[in-house]
Amino acid sequence: MDPDEEGRGDIMVRGPSVMLGYYRNEEATGQVLKDGWFATGDYGYFDADGFLHISGRKKNVIVAANGKNVFPEELEDQVNAIPFVLESAVYGAKGPDGDEEICVMVVPNAETFLAHADKSGNQLTREWIEDVINQEIRALNRRLPLYKQIRRVRIKDSEFEKTTSMKIKRYLLHQEDTTH
Repeated sequence: MDPDEEGRGDIMVRGPSVMLGYYRNEEATGQVLKDGWFATGDYGYFDADGFLHISGRKKNVIVAANGKNVFPEELEDQVNAIPFVLESAVYGAKGPDGDEEICVMVVPNAETFLAHADKSGNQLTREWIEDVINQEIRALNRRLPLYKQIRRVRIKDSEFEKTTSMKIKRYLLHQEDTTH
């Protein structure tokens, strides 16, 4: 529904297996059901073969200064592919100019760093870890469009707090960002 210039829009579904509404909660039902279509809360697009790709959760989207949508989940997939990264969370925060900037909080992969330190002869210091992570993020940024580039990197000493379904509690990211 309402696709942008790249064909991404709200994913809406309907069918016999889709709920008819929330039990005794017309207000909540009205927020997610539109003319019999269920609003999933996800953004996505169809590829040339007709397959649906989910870009990310609507509530997590970061709107860049140029008005384009940036999906944290897509960037996280790329950051998490870096061998030195155990896990990451991408989020938006106000930059010095007042515009939303792309930020990432990274939990380093201790095993990879230990192995790399042994091979390279580097001492395992916080400064060295930050330098390696920042180099990797700069390399990633060179492959990304300007509006998707990561502007702020924070190193986290411990894994993210997660829900029972093992998803990062995103609402805690801004709180953690201000404590560093």
